[in-house]
Amino acid sequence: MEKIYKKIPLSRLCFMVVKPYFDILSDKLKSYGIEKTSSILVVIACKKQCTQQDIGTLLNIDKVTMVKLIDLLVRKNYIKKMQNPKDRRENLIVLTKKGREVHQKIEQDIDALNNNSFKRLSKKEKENFYQAIFKIENNLKNIITSQKQTK
Repeated sequence: MEKIYKKIPLSRLCFMVVKPYFDILSDKLKSYGIEKTSSILVVIACKKQCTQQDIGTLLNIDKVTMVKLIDLLVRKNYIKKMQNPKDRRENLIVLTKKGREVHQKIEQDIDALNNNSFKRLSKKEKENFYQAIFKIENNLKNIITSQKQTK
């Protein structure tokens, strides 16, 4: 590993991976018109049904942006909103038939790109990567929370 990598801010290192990854994935997903919203479909498919807030919290998307993205996916008939029978003030978000079909293709594209991205990594290294990302995310959230409490 390059020594210089340890001196570069973590945000830049992540961007060095995110930019080419996102460019490749966006190119694959362009035909669906949802390059920037594919993660939302993945979350909905995994959770079966969830609220906009659930998705926004998980993906760290603010409320205003979340509303716009959900509206886009509704217009494209990939998802639908249903009133939550347990709380009528809340909408549940579910995939439509078209959304489920597109999600399967998106998942295949993501799996293929992930496999190529992790090509020379062992199973253990991949597992460590996901664990490290999760821990880093939580560490950063804790820093933000403690900074807010001291203000």
